[in-house]
Amino acid sequence: MQEYLDLFRRVVDGNSETLECYQLVPFVGEWFQSVVIKLQKPGWSSTALHENPIHAGIFFSIWVSPADIEKGLVRYNIHALQMRALPGHAIKSREFAEAFRAAFEAHRAEWENVRVDFGPQTLMEGVIPLVVATLEEDVDRLIKLFIPLSGVIDGLLAQRRKR
Repeated sequence: MQEYLDLFRRVVDGNSETLECYQLVPFVGEWFQSVVIKLQKPGWSSTALHENPIHAGIFFSIWVSPADIEKGLVRYNIHALQMRALPGHAIKSREFAEAFRAAFEAHRAEWENVRVDFGPQTLMEGVIPLVVATLEEDVDRLIKLFIPLSGVIDGLLAQRRKR
């Protein structure tokens, strides 16, 4: 798994200026026996990112587990956890998920093997083939695809800010 951890770190390091420009904070590490990249903006969670490495609020994840590696898959998703606890916002999880999915339709064709037929905590989820020769580029592409969606999320949260 170390080779995947190293690869994920290289991809995040290669995107560090872009991530910083869009205020996306990365977490690269191991989570539930998987190697993961998680991206989140500070305002997307009720938990300070320095206290908790992106396990609440809205975050984008890319990961591989030993089982995924055997199947030749890389997984990705956007989670929205504990949204009612987001300070300064009035958010109903199901309504937020529906609004995100409606906005996501304009981007859907760019995402490989993506689904949105989940409960409100998983806004979207998909898989791409794990091809070792192109994995670094494939993970980089997923990060770059997520960046416009971060603006969609910002807009949806702005609409739900308490006045």
